[in-house]
Amino acid sequence: RSQAVRLPAKFRFEGADDLTTGGAGRDLRLKPYIAARTVRATGVRPYDEKLDAGVDIKYGVTPGLTLDITANPDFAQVEADEQQVNLTQFSQFFPEKREFFLENSGIFYVGDAARNNRVVAPATPDEDLLLFFSRRIGISPAGVPIRIPLGVRLTGKAGGFNIGALSMLTSSSGSTKASNYSVLRMRRNVFEGSDVGFTVMNRQTVDSGGSYNRVYGGDANIRFFRSVDWNSYLIGTATPGVGGGQYAARTSVNREGRFFHGKAGVLQIGAGFNDELGYYRRTSVRKWLLDTGIRPRPASMKRVGVREMHPHVVWNYYEDLGGRMLAKNLHTGYTFFLNNGGFTELSANPRFERLVAPFRINPAVTPIPPGGYGWTEWQLRGTTDLSRPLALDFALITGGLWNGTQRTARFTATARSSYRLRVAGGVQRTAARLDAPVDGRFVATFLTMRGNYSFTTKNFLDALTQYDPSSHLLNANVRFNVIHRPLSDLFIVFNEQRFLTIDGPLPGRSLIVKLTQMTAF
Repeated sequence: RSQAVRLPAKFRFEGADDLTTGGAGRDLRLKPYIAARTVRATGVRPYDEKLDAGVDIKYGVTPGLTLDITANPDFAQVEADEQQVNLTQFSQFFPEKREFFLENSGIFYVGDAARNNRVVAPATPDEDLLLFFSRRIGISPAGVPIRIPLGVRLTGKAGGFNIGALSMLTSSSGSTKASNYSVLRMRRNVFEGSDVGFTVMNRQTVDSGGSYNRVYGGDANIRFFRSVDWNSYLIGTATPGVGGGQYAARTSVNREGRFFHGKAGVLQIGAGFNDELGYYRRTSVRKWLLDTGIRPRPASMKRVGVREMHPHVVWNYYEDLGGRMLAKNLHTGYTFFLNNGGFTELSANPRFERLVAPFRINPAVTPIPPGGYGWTEWQLRGTTDLSRPLALDFALITGGLWNGTQRTARFTATARSSYRLRVAGGVQRTAARLDAPVDGRFVATFLTMRGNYSFTTKNFLDALTQYDPSSHLLNANVRFNVIHRPLSDLFIVFNEQRFLTIDGPLPGRSLIVKLTQMTAF
């Protein structure tokens, strides 16, 4: 079991360890920045030049509580989102990448993460209902940044409680009004290995109208017999003009053992549920979930390179509140975990989706009409030894897709020629045929290239390039980082968006230079 390395006090002010274990002292850190940028939107000839400045302040209020204040934060150095082929009727989920929101983000999480993982957000959040999703703050629904003039966060421990408090003020942008986003999360350990907590969230405009959305509720994570967890929450919402059904509730029982694991539960979201600081896909829905399997480790398999076998099922069944099936995803798989750290999995995935409105899966075909659609996907996926100079991550899918068929392939090859250089190239490709009444074919593809090079321990270059052959759209994001002193950086960021066609519009382009300087008092 790995153990955290405890750094000298003067280097500990950025770590989550101090904020969750009460190790921080009374200190003050100021980190101002200045950023100059020149930006040209795609299809626009003149450049827009701008100079920004702001500051981050970190103060140890008590040995267990840390206060963070940010004024006009800038996230120019954040890596661009990686696009994916989307074959569902829902918007894609993109994880948070902004440093201010990532630090100590786990304290705001409400759900059934394993007890030993509850202080950090889970790697695969429940996209059916993620109660607090920080990308709702400072980013428009179209993905455009919205200015944040001021933000405050208080995290740590006090009076036996784990505390997380956040308040952010955003400016108006287009049709989006200036608003305040606030979150209060408190959790207290009870008994042995258990805890209870509550959450209050509020989004309110700062104009005279004062429209608002409020979310509030409690949760409990109770451990029995040292291996069984019961996780539940009950959430209510309040929004002017919304009728009844403003609630969400979830309960599940989970057992994690060396040989057997199993989880079963139910989630219900009312028709009027409205969480403007969260991420969810449906309302007026009930979800039944089952995740179970065994982990045999026979010595005979280890001798041929297989460390563990894992036959398992992950079944999600959705129905409306009247009992009519809305969707199902019944994943039944068999995974082989290898001694070298790689794995291979073969699975069958019967699916069903009900459309209540026409859905256009691709611009090349007509919309899929409303109704119920069932199909089965067969999938083979895996990774090779990631410690090798050349590693491969892959997924192959064949079978149905809505009312037709598909062949999907995803490959990512990663090469490490030395400890300085890492290059990864990936392709996602789906070739599909949909039957009548859609009666069409399409191919959806994304190509991705990522590179990282470390000149020294203080100089780094990162690049991400994405290309969509169907639209001939190329996006490039290149970031150069110089650490000129501890926790003080110089960032040079270049972005370009261009259509690789003869008659394509003028490329969009931006260059940002950002300098930060940490000062301790």
